[in-house]
Amino acid sequence: MKVEFTKKGQPKRKKPFSVQLVDTGSDNGKKSKVASKDDNLEPALMVDIDRQELTIIQQIKLAFPCLEHPKKACYVKTGNGEHYAFTAGDLSIWAGLVRKYKAVIDTPPAVILNGISHRSNCSSPPSSPPKQKRFDYPRVADWMASLDTDEYRGKDNHDYSQFAHIFASEGLSCLDDLHLVGSADKIQTTLQCNLGNANRLWKYNAQITGSGSKKCHSEK
Repeated sequence: MKVEFTKKGQPKRKKPFSVQLVDTGSDNGKKSKVASKDDNLEPALMVDIDRQELTIIQQIKLAFPCLEHPKKACYVKTGNGEHYAFTAGDLSIWAGLVRKYKAVIDTPPAVILNGISHRSNCSSPPSSPPKQKRFDYPRVADWMASLDTDEYRGKDNHDYSQFAHIFASEGLSCLDDLHLVGSADKIQTTLQCNLGNANRLWKYNAQITGSGSKKCHSEK
């Protein structure tokens, strides 16, 4: 091996051998791949939940067949034999509770039974002729399910149906009952939800029932 010397006669020091790796790829490309992978996690989870609930709904329909209404799942009341056809809102709430292990397929949960009882009381004929015909407002569960599927109101996936069982547990089953809550502030307290959901629910309800759209005081 040949040794080189400096002008002063000292051997030159060689630089230690090193290897530097340079990434010639695009950093932006890497970031976009990672981001796209992460972004797909939540939608994939939501799709899986939707599939589970659709499967549960089909099982509920099979458990409650009706000879009088072949295309519907019905609950037959004991005593008078009256048929009640489960609505899309009922089935959605029921399936969600089953998925969370808070209900079973072969027995309607209390929130559904309470709604059936409330609806029967609303629709039962009065003992004396009414002075004024009562407008038939939709049930809260059905109305919230319609908000979730609405092209405009459901576009941000707020999942209003998750609150239906809370309203039902408070005896607020029909849409005209919601104005009894009094304000968006009280809706927020009842549901323990954020300001946006409380104000939207109060506003959408007011558009149908004509209630005053009093927003939460803390919203600016």
